[in-house]
Amino acid sequence: MNRAVLINDMRRATGSILEARVPIRVRACRDGVVVEAPAGVATPLRRPVEARVTWARLNEARGPVLRPLVEELIAALRNGGPLPAGFTPSSISKSRGARRLH
Repeated sequence: MNRAVLINDMRRATGSILEARVPIRVRACRDGVVVEAPAGVATPLRRPVEARVTWARLNEARGPVLRPLVEELIAALRNGGPLPAGFTPSSISKSRGARRLH
């Protein structure tokens, strides 16, 4: 997948998130791209989840990867169904910004 296709895929994934009005975040990291959803009032999740798509997988892809992944997650959050394949408990709660103040 070339850079223009990847950027378009990320834009469409972001558009799906904005349209659905769900707190999902798509961000680039050193290893690839992370799609994450927090736990809380706005989602039926008890723990935050994330899926990582490696740069290698994105380079090998012949079509959109991120938008279908985001749309599957949106459907699972709305319907209360099982999470799509590839989503695991997230490290969001372990980040410095998410620490509880006592």
